[in-house]
Amino acid sequence: MATAVSADKPAAGDPPLKPRIIQADHRRYSLKLEPVFWAALEELAELQGRRLNHLVAEIAREAGPDANLASRLRMFCLTAYQGQQAEREAVRQRLDLGGLLDSSPIPALLIAPNMLIRRENAAFAQRFGGEGRRFVGRPLQRLFRLQTAVPLVEAWARFARGEVFPVRGRLIHAVPGRVTTAEMRLFPVPGRGAGRFYCIVWIALGLPAAPRAP
Repeated sequence: MATAVSADKPAAGDPPLKPRIIQADHRRYSLKLEPVFWAALEELAELQGRRLNHLVAEIAREAGPDANLASRLRMFCLTAYQGQQAEREAVRQRLDLGGLLDSSPIPALLIAPNMLIRRENAAFAQRFGGEGRRFVGRPLQRLFRLQTAVPLVEAWARFARGEVFPVRGRLIHAVPGRVTTAEMRLFPVPGRGAGRFYCIVWIALGLPAAPRAP
């Protein structure tokens, strides 16, 4: 049984690290993190409807065998927090959504009310193999398959009525020879006028490309 060990040590005055053993995918991860990060990981796993050990194993697979898993877990928590903060600010201040996406390290798309892709950031293009703006101007559902907790048609109708709530799910992009999947979060930003809104697709966690099933 393989073991991945984090060697992180707290500096003087830092909160003590809490050790935990995580087992998943026939691996045993011995990790030490600050309690606040363990709490954040547990909350994120619950929000995604999965077990903590499965979330940790998925992040470990994406990070690769040479990565510092403890640091990767901290970055995952901070990235999720950054996305939530950006959502709140976008609603409160009606920020320039294009600028928000372009400056974000989180892979993201901007979707118009008619479900056309209006913008993709560099992180999204890198994750899904896009070159330049190849996704822009094309229908979201023709390029990607979305598995959402709330049916997409229902969520879109509620967004059009001005409701603001996140929708979690999974995004799948298939091209010949490769299938890329990722945990995602849809978040609407109301616009001016009845039925006007834009939807941000945040990618919470991407998976390595897998061979396409025959």
